Amino acid sequence: MRTRKGDQAATAAAAATKATAASTPRAAKSTTVAKRTSSTPIAPSISAEELRAGAPLSPAIRLPVLATMGLAISTVLHQLATQFGDGGVGHVARRAEGWGELGVVVGWRSIELGIAWCNGYSASEVAALSLFSQGPVLFLLHYFYNTRATPTILSLVITILSTTLPIALIPPPKTRRTTAEAPEIDGGAKILTTLLAACIHSLVLSISYATFLPTTLATQFNNLPSVAAAHSSSFISLLPLTLVSGLAARSFILAPSTSSLSTTKPEFDAVSSGLGEHVRYNVCGYSERMKEVLRRTAILASLGGANTFALVKGIEGVEACGAVAYAGVWVTAVVVSGVALGVVGDVDV
Repeated sequence: MRTRKGDQAATAAAAATKATAASTPRAAKSTTVAKRTSSTPIAPSISAEELRAGAPLSPAIRLPVLATMGLAISTVLHQLATQFGDGGVGHVARRAEGWGELGVVVGWRSIELGIAWCNGYSASEVAALSLFSQGPVLFLLHYFYNTRATPTILSLVITILSTTLPIALIPPPKTRRTTAEAPEIDGGAKILTTLLAACIHSLVLSISYATFLPTTLATQFNNLPSVAAAHSSSFISLLPLTLVSGLAARSFILAPSTSSLSTTKPEFDAVSSGLGEHVRYNVCGYSERMKEVLRRTAILASLGGANTFALVKGIEGVEACGAVAYAGVWVTAVVVSGVALGVVGDVDV
């Protein structure tokens, strides 16, 4: 009996030891599993549709989409203005006839919006560019073709909206960075630079009206009712209207992003430099702000002159030489005012 009790006690002790040994690895294994589970990040499941929805538009289709959007906005607004107005806007705005002209309009609008997109222009800068591009032909229609002011202004507003709304809805990525970094320009400096540009535009126009432009209008614009407006114009009478073109030129050339650039000229060693280096420095040795001002002036003059020529040439009875002469007047005005604004703006206004 004692032996059996001893054997039973030994068996019970061995069983307890096995149970303890068997339970210990299980606890260690569960701890290891818990550590692995807590250290592994859980990746969110994103569907292919969500990835495609968040991806930006491809550059190959972005500009045609923007151009088509602007053309659709312009068509709808002009149609509404013609139906609910007195029809004057329909006579001012020239419509594309046929698929060929429609393709040219969409292509040219794509070029304009492409320049704005690649340079990161904001909606206000695009509005200024559109205002200067469309203003000269509407000025011609109002003062020389006796078009009433209401449909002329309404057509200009529709054109500006059709170019700025696409950029406002799909802004270029560069615009957000330049807008955040651009400093605020003093209100007095804005007024003075606008007056400077307006005075230059008025001076160039008044000189043109006093010299060659009346003869050009009489000989190259066949269906022009009268050139009396050219003879009666003066610097003071043109100034209220050139305030609009001066504001457009100043807003585009001296934009906030331009004012954030440095006015320090590059270093130049005048002692050891040769004649060619002296010439290059005197011609191209401008500050970053001055270079940007000259670049924007060239863009404004090129797009504004091309738009003015195309729109004036589209008027019945206008010959190509007359359209070139009239567009050249406005190009000269913006070039002179751009250089003047560059000299003023290069002194931290």
